[in-house]
Amino acid sequence: MNKQCIKFDELYSRLMLNRSTLKRAFGSSSSSSNNNNNNKTRKKKTRQKAKKDSNNVITSRKLKILCLHGYEQNIDSFRKKTGSLRRAGKSHVSEFVFLDAPHNALVRDGADEAAGNYAWYLPQTINNDDTIPKFFEDDSQSNDDSSKSSRSWSLPLDESTWHASLEHIGKCFKEQGPFDGVFGFSQGAATAAALCQLQMAKNLKQPLNFIDFKFAIFISGFIPSHGLYIGNEDIDTSMPLSKFNSLHISGKTDEIIKPIRSKALVNKFSNNNNQHVEHSGGHLVPSEKHVRDALKEFLKIQRDNLG
Repeated sequence: MNKQCIKFDELYSRLMLNRSTLKRAFGSSSSSSNNNNNNKTRKKKTRQKAKKDSNNVITSRKLKILCLHGYEQNIDSFRKKTGSLRRAGKSHVSEFVFLDAPHNALVRDGADEAAGNYAWYLPQTINNDDTIPKFFEDDSQSNDDSSKSSRSWSLPLDESTWHASLEHIGKCFKEQGPFDGVFGFSQGAATAAALCQLQMAKNLKQPLNFIDFKFAIFISGFIPSHGLYIGNEDIDTSMPLSKFNSLHISGKTDEIIKPIRSKALVNKFSNNNNQHVEHSGGHLVPSEKHVRDALKEFLKIQRDNLG
């Protein structure tokens, strides 16, 4: 009887061991199958998400912009002044190219000539014949005090300096372009506006014929009192520059370029694709958040327009 009980117990133990072994084997197979299914599901969701995200990504190339500094500035000083704005637009711009103007700025108040202070155009300093029409760089020819600047030259424009700058910029477009847009401050902004005017001329000679872009950004921009003068090209300078998208940024307390003068430049670009943003400061490159946001959105639109 005892031997039979022992044999029974051994048989029972073997059966239970086999059962446990089979259970583990089937359980492992089931778990492995479940894991494989879960992995497949995760991979499928990942592919679907990637496809969805790709539809929302801007696939066009980034913008390339030519930057024109203000009077008595240079590429180094302008690069520093625009740091905040450039960082705001870096997601849409591949390169900001800075160009020095070709002329030394006039020395103020009898000070020694300072190296590295440049100008895009200058007044005549020798011939003061009263019969020559008076062109002013920084103020209006009218007697309206609301538009007058504290930094007017009250001298005629030296046309040779203007033409030299246009050729200088044309060579930059030829050698470092193409550019999608231009970005100018003060006298550089006035020069950028003239470049827009230039593109409406016909039969331009080299290197001016290389000047070509789609949009412009103006900070403390204005129309010089000599107008958007570009020479003897056959062009109607009274026509609005409606083919260009533009962003105009001006200071409410700017005493150098009064707000009324910046507004006149805004009106020159009379279309639905221009924007005017004011900041609380004076004659400077602002870094206020609403200005940075406006610039970033403007650049996004210009990039989208590339197709």
